[in-house]
Amino acid sequence: MKRKLMIVGMAGVVVLGGAIGVTAATGADTSNQKTSITTDEAKEIVEKEIKGTVEKVEKETDDGQLLYDIQVKEENGVETDVDVDAKNGEIIEVDRDDEQDAGDDSDNETNTNVKLSMDEATAIAKKEAKGKLLEAELDDGHYSFEFKDGDAEYEVKVHGQSGEVIEYEQDQDD
Repeated sequence: MKRKLMIVGMAGVVVLGGAIGVTAATGADTSNQKTSITTDEAKEIVEKEIKGTVEKVEKETDDGQLLYDIQVKEENGVETDVDVDAKNGEIIEVDRDDEQDAGDDSDNETNTNVKLSMDEATAIAKKEAKGKLLEAELDDGHYSFEFKDGDAEYEVKVHGQSGEVIEYEQDQDD
């Protein structure tokens, strides 16, 4: 009888250990998988900010942060990737694919034919980012800005012709 109990007990330990091992091997961390907003709410947040059609929504973890990665095709045809914090609904990053003209040398912009002044581009960037302006530069027809607000750092890229924000990124210092 003791032998049967011992075998059953050992089998239980083996099964439990296997379950823990599978969880560790797959990277499943249920403590970080809770979201406060739904997929539909994340889509609504993005649709308010970017005019276009949501093509794909994925839930993913990036550096331990649970995000919705939302791909949008804007009305002007630009493919845009938006990361939304799954816990608070904050837009973390907007990445526009503006390389559709890359093969056409006649349309390449230079710093000499931008329409916006540095002051105008700075005003546009300040609408997107908070804090103190650390760096501003004009390169290849685009203005790039870096801001810092406490632990948050922002990078904003403004199109030198249209004034459109073509890239926005927010990072938190650890």
